[in-house]
Order: sequence, then structure tokens, then C-alpha cells
Amino acid sequence: MSQQFTAQYFAQSGQVAGFGVNVLNFGISTATLSDADLIRGDDTTEVVTAPNGFVLFNGLKQVNGIPTIFGTQDDGEVTTTVRFTDGSSLAGVLALYDGTSGPYGSVSQQFLLDVDALAAAGKSLGDVTNVQINAFVDHDLSWADFGFAPTTPTAPKLNLVQGTAGNDRLIGTTGDDLIRGGGDDDRLTGRAGADTFVFGAEARDGDRDRDVITDFDVSEDTIVFEAGAQIRLVEERNGNLFIQLEGDRDTITVLNANLSAVANFVFTEDIFAA
Repeated sequence: MSQQFTAQYFAQSGQVAGFGVNVLNFGISTATLSDADLIRGDDTTEVVTAPNGFVLFNGLKQVNGIPTIFGTQDDGEVTTTVRFTDGSSLAGVLALYDGTSGPYGSVSQQFLLDVDALAAAGKSLGDVTNVQINAFVDHDLSWADFGFAPTTPTAPKLNLVQGTAGNDRLIGTTGDDLIRGGGDDDRLTGRAGADTFVFGAEARDGDRDRDVITDFDVSEDTIVFEAGAQIRLVEERNGNLFIQLEGDRDTITVLNANLSAVANFVFTEDIFAA
């Protein structure tokens, strides 16, 4: 199964000058890799894209050399000389290259560089000002060697749907909702999205609450019991799931659900104050 990884790459553009490139613009950007692992070239599903969605670094070895004014596109494994902001340079840095040339000698080049080689010289990608291709070569650097690491997932933003101390009929949005009825008898509907229904803060407030969840989706919804909430009973009744808590004997009826929903129960610290 493919996963998402990210790494920074160095990009430069300019004019072909002899066997090199007269660099006019340069900078770093972030590439996204879709791959089952970080082993490069072991399957056919590996795709690296730039922020604009263009596919990059999709070649392994190329033998036709530096791009020319005739508009060729090249991808491949290369060895390079890297120049830095302090004026120093480092030869023999292995890289993966993607380049496109245009009219009148214009060229755009992207490089994934061996980050360990840069680090050993006390440098990082942010110190690079120019990369010169020395030759197309075979090498077996992995995607990790180019700095790819797992993408940190973004925590989903939950829409808060908060009830009152009285009887409420709460309806969620089409997104992911955090739904908490509060006191008394509430009817809770999540609608679309991965919804989280929260219970337990009122389990011992002296009032027996009777709540109903109307559209629980076992494939993505969750029932959270706050700290102190203990389940006294859970069973199927007439095609619904019936839950009773200790304390005031609060009940939660999950319509059209069965005991498989128990796998979606989560016990946690208080999300809301009682």
C-alpha cells in the first residue's frame, strides 16, 4: 500500500553555458513521494511530484547528457559538484536529476541530493546556490538517502456541536463533528463525515439521561466515554445497540447498530468539564 513521504529538492534555472549552466534563479521546494516503502526502483508505483503536481525524478538513468537548446527532457542518476553560499564547493555528490530545456539555451533543473553527503560537509540544502552535473552514473541511493520522510498527518478539524443542560436535538455538519449533548435527553445525528459522540461527564450528576444516536456509521464514527464513565451494560435490543452507564444509569441507544460498534468505543480523559 502506498504511503506519502516528503523531501526538499533544489531547483535552478538559467542558460546553457558550454558544458554547464549559468544559473539565474535558484531555490528549494518540497516534493511528495507516493511509494509503498523508501526503496527506490523496487516497484512501479513510485511517483514523485512537485507542489504544482508535475511528476519529477521519474527516470533512473539517462545517457543523453546535459539538456540542449533543442528542447529535450532528461531524468537520471548523476554525480554533481555542489556550491554553497559561503563560496565553498563539494564534488562527487550523488543526486537524482530532472531537467527540461527550452529555446535559446534556457534550462530548468531539479535535483534530489544525497543529504548525508551534505551533512558530512556541515551543509544542508538551504546552503546550496548551484549544482553542476559532472556525469550521468549508476547509483543505488534510496529515497531516504534523498531526505524523504513520512508525511506528518494533519489532525482533522472537528466541528463542535454542543448541547445544553436540557433536552436537545443536535444535528452535525457534512464534515467531521465532535458532538456532545450535555444533560437530559438528547437526540444526536452526525450526518456525513467521521463523527465523535461524547458521553460520560454527566454520568453521576443525579439525573438519568436518555440519549439516542440516530445514524452511527461503524466504518468511521466513534463513541468517546470521558474519564469516570463506566459501562454497566451493553447489548443488542430490537436491532439497536443499548448502552447503560454506572452511576445515574444514563442510557445511550444507537439506532440500527449491533455489538460490532463496541470496537469504536474510546475511553479517555475529560474532553469537556462536567
